[in-house]
Amino acid sequence: MQPDRPPRTPARARPPALPGQRILVVEDSADVQQLLREYLTPTRAEILQAYDGHAGVTQVLAAAAAGQPIALVLMDQQMPGLDGYTATRQLRRLGHTMPIVAITAAGVESNRLLAERSGCSAWLPKPLLPEDLYRVISDLLFEDRSGAHPVVDPLRPVESAPLSDLGDDPARDELLQSYLRRLGERRGLIQQAHARGASADLRRLAHQIRGSASSYGFPALGQAAARLEEALDAGQAPAAVDARVEELLAVVDRALAAT
Repeated sequence: MQPDRPPRTPARARPPALPGQRILVVEDSADVQQLLREYLTPTRAEILQAYDGHAGVTQVLAAAAAGQPIALVLMDQQMPGLDGYTATRQLRRLGHTMPIVAITAAGVESNRLLAERSGCSAWLPKPLLPEDLYRVISDLLFEDRSGAHPVVDPLRPVESAPLSDLGDDPARDELLQSYLRRLGERRGLIQQAHARGASADLRRLAHQIRGSASSYGFPALGQAAARLEEALDAGQAPAAVDARVEELLAVVDRALAAT
């Protein structure tokens, strides 16, 4: 039995055709950036990237000033520095009405409400599935002509992960293998950071894994990383942090062994 590997997904929805459209992905995880680029490339949109809220706001303003406005923003909500909620509020106050899609943790109703109140147009919970992404983009760019930004209720995540059905797609397989190579490197970095008591580095590594694991097919890995991050944020006793580190490393090992 292979732990933490969900069943294969059904055939995916066809990506919308978006030639000439500019989509900005604001996300602090390089793994999620890479995944979204993979999903968006077939749309033929121009894909721009920013790794925090401040850079995202700056790119939107620069694009508008250059007469090349951004058609849609995919905005992670949990980012260091300027988070997605605040970045969205800033853009709305400045008069930018393009659709902004909040990307956030699944199953947390408060996240959805915060996204709505910040001015987001739709909410995509992780794991990020291409069929949900394509549906929300199509709804926002093709079906709404009012100029407002109504909230679109996305499809709920299915009990499978977007990279679990690789089929004969070598590009998708390489994407997964690249993620696993980085995961192996992060395992060593977690051990080093924990050994030297570098809690900030340890938290950063846990946050990176938490933000991307479920979308690559490893929900239990994301949950273990979240528990470590929360233990560090709460200032739990060293013994409790030790236990969370060991738990995360064990789940990392299961993920690496299962592939």
